[in-house]
Amino acid sequence: MPATAPKNTDNVSRDFKIVDETDDYVVVNKPPFLLAHPTKPNGAATLWKELRELLAFEVANGGQVSIVNRLDRETSGLVLVAKTTAAARRFGILMQQRRLKKEYLAIVWGWPNWETRVVEAPLDRQGKHRRSAIWLKQTIHPAGAAAQTEFRVERRFTKSGCGNNKFSLIRAVPLTGRTHQIRVHLTSAGYPIVGDKIYGPDEH
Repeated sequence: MPATAPKNTDNVSRDFKIVDETDDYVVVNKPPFLLAHPTKPNGAATLWKELRELLAFEVANGGQVSIVNRLDRETSGLVLVAKTTAAARRFGILMQQRRLKKEYLAIVWGWPNWETRVVEAPLDRQGKHRRSAIWLKQTIHPAGAAAQTEFRVERRFTKSGCGNNKFSLIRAVPLTGRTHQIRVHLTSAGYPIVGDKIYGPDEH
């Protein structure tokens, strides 16, 4: 049966639904703006913390909460969580072997002049090569780690009231798992994700 985490008192929704669960793992639908892991010791809401509370009995009896596929804070979608050490190890091996397929949907600015495209461009932290106000920001650089993403246009549409009123729904399939990979590759292709404050255009 679907379960819902308790609501919080801050501005970040902690509501997430359990869509599948076994003795070894749980799959949850993460809402946008909820951090997957703690990043600062400030008590901010995170999916990991909420799951530890929800699975307190399992944790107290030798279980664990190990998030297999991390989603960015702004991203919503399914997250696979291992409940045992053995399951975490098994899923980790499958990830390394690229046997777990991940797909994402994103709304981007503009209408691509292609239906499908593969972007293969290495990624590295921008601050290693030039000044960057954001420590985690990534950039395409020949010294970076190999990164490859498949893109397919699902739909093109317009929205009135916007300066550039052309938008597209893109399906992205990352073949590697680099930080901000889809966001950087879409921007490099000329179609940044709408609402992306790091890699998108100035929205003011």
